[in-house]
Amino acid sequence: MHKKMINKLMVFLSGAMFFLLGYQLPARADQYRSMGLANLDTGSQLDFDLHIPRHDNYVGILPELNLQFGTGDASYGLRLGYIVVIPEENVKNESSFSPLVFNLKVKKCYESESQFCFGIHFDVGIDPFNMNQDDHVYTFVHVYTHMLALSRVGGEFIGLDPMFVFELRRSNIFLQASLGPTIYVPLGDESNNDVEAGLLYELEFGTMMSELVGLGIGIRCMSPLTWDVETLFALDFNMQLTLEKIHPYLRLRVPLNDPYSEVMALAVLVGFAVPY
Repeated sequence: MHKKMINKLMVFLSGAMFFLLGYQLPARADQYRSMGLANLDTGSQLDFDLHIPRHDNYVGILPELNLQFGTGDASYGLRLGYIVVIPEENVKNESSFSPLVFNLKVKKCYESESQFCFGIHFDVGIDPFNMNQDDHVYTFVHVYTHMLALSRVGGEFIGLDPMFVFELRRSNIFLQASLGPTIYVPLGDESNNDVEAGLLYELEFGTMMSELVGLGIGIRCMSPLTWDVETLFALDFNMQLTLEKIHPYLRLRVPLNDPYSEVMALAVLVGFAVPY
């Protein structure tokens, strides 16, 4: 039943995107905000994200706050979150602060009739809260909500997610491709802790329906390189509003294969960005 629902959703979203390609309204692609694992938005802004992953056995609540300082074609920022996992059964809820994630973005853009940009989005995660010291379920849920990005793992570690990003904006159309390794470097003394690595990659298409409303669809992938887990695939569908002082957005993430759907049935993201 779950696979049939995913297949129907993919057909519907694909048809909607083809329709939008042929039905362009006056709007600018520079209003569109990427909703993927990486982006090249280098403006100064405050973001609040509320992730709600859902499975048959639990519901997760993950509020995150990101403060970003922009300097033109570069920016740096800090993200802090908290996670609560509410099991379906009558057992105690689990909660913890998530790792601190520092981010750096640098881009170079060229403009003619279109705007083409390339750059890097570099996340570095550390965990002063020792989030996974007892292998709690909230570590598991948190990491899978973020497509197994190893900057989100926690414990005595440093996580590195350097992603190379290519972005094209033309009229009201937006296209972005991202690719990069995700690396976990343990800092503890345990002999069984090894450096782990994977590959993150994604493709996102978006369009501004009007000066106010944007829609997007993206495919997100994570391929483990040093441990035996199949590649994770997920489909994202997002809607965003461009208001004068605040940019609200909504994203639905649907796992597309069994290794992912066994852990998470659906992840909803509700949030907003406040430029300053």
